[in-house]
Amino acid sequence: MTEASTDAYRREYLGVLAVAVLAAGVILLGSSQSWLHLHVDRLAPFSPVTVSVTGRSAYPAVFGFAVVAIITVVLVAVTGGLGRRILGVLLAVNGVSSVWYGVHGLTAPGPARILELLGTRGSGTNGIIRAQAQAAWPLITAGAGVLLTVAAIAIVLRAGRWTGGLSRRYDAPAEAAKSEDPWRTLDRGEDPTIVDR
Repeated sequence: MTEASTDAYRREYLGVLAVAVLAAGVILLGSSQSWLHLHVDRLAPFSPVTVSVTGRSAYPAVFGFAVVAIITVVLVAVTGGLGRRILGVLLAVNGVSSVWYGVHGLTAPGPARILELLGTRGSGTNGIIRAQAQAAWPLITAGAGVLLTVAAIAIVLRAGRWTGGLSRRYDAPAEAAKSEDPWRTLDRGEDPTIVDR
């Protein structure tokens, strides 16, 4: 493999990891933003209540998928070969799941789920609850999920060509490990002052 091709694969590797981290970060951010506004009319003497529901509150799993995705990208950076491909599959599952939740966040949930999200804030209601889905952050989350999925597929298909990663960087070369240099023999746990006869 030429030095130019090695550099090209390294740029590809770093680019894919950067896209994956960015996508996971956007999903994490998106899950903490408002996905749903609830307006509750209540009986006197209670005043109406407006509640903003975040994506994390409406769909707790989406936050978990984002955290797992970030951890997975870090693991991809420090492993190699088959390990990267397995992690790429896990990353793809996270991406597809984030897309699913983002798409579902475009519509308001059912009445039972709305009452569950309101909790005690829905007490005293006169039965009129207006739910308005906020499309921006669910769409952004779904888009980031698509990016994450694409990056994950690239990891699965291309990981065999990437030589970067901590696992290779910190491996001792075989020649150096076999060296008779006194310092190397000490590294191996041998006493260089003892001569075998």
